[in-house]
Amino acid sequence: MRDTDGRPISQGRGEGDWLWIHPNATRSIPTFIITPMAYGDIHPENISIDVVIPTYYGMQTGQFKGHTFNVSEKVSSKYQTVPPIEIYHEPLIKGGTIQFDLVFVNLGTGDLIIDQGDAMIYIKDLNGSIVASAQSQHPKVMIMPDTSQKFPIEVSIQTNVSDTVVIGAGILATYWTLDGNASYLRFNTTKYASTTKPAYNANANTNKTIYNRGENVTIFGQATYENGTAVPNASIRLEICSKGFNREIVMDADSNGEYTYIFKPLDTETGMYIASATHPAIRDLENDAEFEIHREKPAWRDSS
Repeated sequence: MRDTDGRPISQGRGEGDWLWIHPNATRSIPTFIITPMAYGDIHPENISIDVVIPTYYGMQTGQFKGHTFNVSEKVSSKYQTVPPIEIYHEPLIKGGTIQFDLVFVNLGTGDLIIDQGDAMIYIKDLNGSIVASAQSQHPKVMIMPDTSQKFPIEVSIQTNVSDTVVIGAGILATYWTLDGNASYLRFNTTKYASTTKPAYNANANTNKTIYNRGENVTIFGQATYENGTAVPNASIRLEICSKGFNREIVMDADSNGEYTYIFKPLDTETGMYIASATHPAIRDLENDAEFEIHREKPAWRDSS
């Protein structure tokens, strides 16, 4: 395959075994070629296909070399009017978990297979360092020509991420050649995006720091804007964490932005706890308040 200037841009070969062609007969020769379009290159307006067919004759296969036939034909190419990957996402809230949707369009002429985990989102800072990434858990899927497939991916980003980031998406696709071998194509795209702080945040306090086993814990706080003013009726995400186990409660504040929650631990629960109150979009744990639930002291017996 050659571009408009005659430069080779791809090549392929016939598939299968020897073909016997009898006099005055016609045989088709299956071939396979990858065009640069599959890799996202810019297509020229017109391309040409050069076909070279060597022949042999004799009583045995390949016994004598015959004439080599050459033909060249110009063909029009198909433009990629849309990129193969589109990235859609919610606002990038610092400290939040963001829902991404990768939409992959098969612009080629053959079926492509995307295996589980072969669609990926990564977020880089402007220095090129990856600050967050995740893979799709969508089951293996075959995408036919001129059809699309959506891959949902959740990515958590830290609160200290930069204000501008680069979002990248990559998809590894499998296709089968005519001789039954698996081959691979990698599709990539990037875009710039802005991150933002949540509209407000919240804090958490407890009425004391040490509790007895089985005692209720009162957790209270307020949702405020960055300037400190209250957020009336704000939605608040409260997490209570201990020993790797997290309880999550979502509640609404009152007209003054204040809330109160009564935590009722199990009778068997003891140890150190952390309370974290945030905007619901924030997934990072904040150490707003610490408290401890003591074990009961053993009863001493009088040995006298």
